[in-house]
Amino acid sequence: MSKKKLAEEWLVEKWQKIFKLQNWKIKVELHKEYEDDELVGNSGYVKLDVADLTARIVVNENSPDPVEEILMHEMLHILLRDITVPLNALFRTQDAEDVFFCVDELLVRRLESAFVEVIK
Repeated sequence: MSKKKLAEEWLVEKWQKIFKLQNWKIKVELHKEYEDDELVGNSGYVKLDVADLTARIVVNENSPDPVEEILMHEMLHILLRDITVPLNALFRTQDAEDVFFCVDELLVRRLESAFVEVIK
């Protein structure tokens, strides 16, 4: 196993413990932006399977952002899923979902900023 992969696993375990997400199985994949349309203009994203408590975090290999910050950001989305999933179900129109997505992302970015200051 590469040093990079070991570091990613260690970071996932670190933030799982901090966010109390040890019951989740979280897998990290590194992709190039040109291989994955969802990475265009993004540092990463997360896909959740709430029923199985599994998550796949995809990190943009070419992102200038530190991997730890990307992983922490995406894991905040997992942490907030208990709030976001029920609220999202209340809003069944596309406009409401778009607004909700923006609010969710704003909240994650503010929490991320706070944690980045802590880890520096």
